[in-house]
Amino acid sequence: MNPINSSRRIPELDGLRGLAILMVLASHYFGASIFAPDRSGLAYLQALLEKGALGVDLFFVLSGFLIGGILLDNRGCNNYFKAFYARRMFRIFPLYYAVLAAFVLATAVLPRARFGSLFDNPLPMWPYFLYVQNIARVGIIPTGTRWLGPTWSLAIEEQFYLVLPALVWAVKPKRLGFVLASLAFGGPILRALEYPFLHAHGVWIFTVGRIDALMLGALLAYLLRKQEWQDKAVEARRVLYGFLAIFVAGLAVLQVLPQFANACIGYSWNALGFGTLLVLVVTHPGGMLGRLFRARGLGRIGMISYAIYLLHQPIIGLLFGITKQSEPRLNSIGSLALTVVALGMTYLMASISWVCFERPLLKIGRSIKYESAAQPQPVLAAVHT
Repeated sequence: MNPINSSRRIPELDGLRGLAILMVLASHYFGASIFAPDRSGLAYLQALLEKGALGVDLFFVLSGFLIGGILLDNRGCNNYFKAFYARRMFRIFPLYYAVLAAFVLATAVLPRARFGSLFDNPLPMWPYFLYVQNIARVGIIPTGTRWLGPTWSLAIEEQFYLVLPALVWAVKPKRLGFVLASLAFGGPILRALEYPFLHAHGVWIFTVGRIDALMLGALLAYLLRKQEWQDKAVEARRVLYGFLAIFVAGLAVLQVLPQFANACIGYSWNALGFGTLLVLVVTHPGGMLGRLFRARGLGRIGMISYAIYLLHQPIIGLLFGITKQSEPRLNSIGSLALTVVALGMTYLMASISWVCFERPLLKIGRSIKYESAAQPQPVLAAVHT
């Protein structure tokens, strides 16, 4: 295949984002709200829907791939750090801090007892403002509020943004692949060392325990900048599809492993599976998966996925609290209808946020150009997100 310039947008990646956020919604809106008898058909459905939490792993691989590509493209720029962090600030900070402000306001004016876990078990606010709530949840309170619950993964990504730019800048290009591969495939060892102190929940939300998915994405961005690796991916199409099938089967096997083994191996397995999916989508745009992830509707959902991720829990929690004075529960036709309404409201609010708030700020961020970059090499990936 012909190399693609790094400034070119790859629509299939928006589709992958769309899949990731739909998986998260399935987990939070349906899987977490069903309470079914053990070994019943509904219980198996709930278990399947709860697997949507793996969408976070897909987000991590995508983030590593996209951010890694941007950094690799602009490594030689004079304003490498300044431009990167300024552009990230305009993309990430405004909506995030608006959600924090809305939470503070809501806690001051709404009766907490009516909304259950939307406000229960709150952390102090300072960890959220500093993007260290994932660490605070390990050391202070193991849960945190439903409203701000999903932000633990944003904290991990922000901490990743402190590490990867320096790594790409400081390590010689010839050695960078080895360093990225060591971090990407060293995840099980790191989690095994952490587990006696953090256990399963702590490993789930602690940065070191989740760094392998992000670094695998960055490693793929590094490798697919080379024509030889692109060619290999094209030639290995059948092998990649085969591993994708093995990945899906392996998810079932992981469920019967002891908790320690699952925590050590499972996240790396997820990263490898989603990394394989990403490679197939990007290097085989004319294939079945490429066409699927270019679907306009899926891409649209992916485009607004950041707002969906931040807004979906407050919206469903407020809707159930106001109308039923309870937490979200799927126990009747009425509650199912209310959940569908919450989905529609989430999509609408995220669309408004994108058009009126995020996109204008994103344009300002993109106006900050990388200066004096070396002549760009033909590459496969980076999309400015």
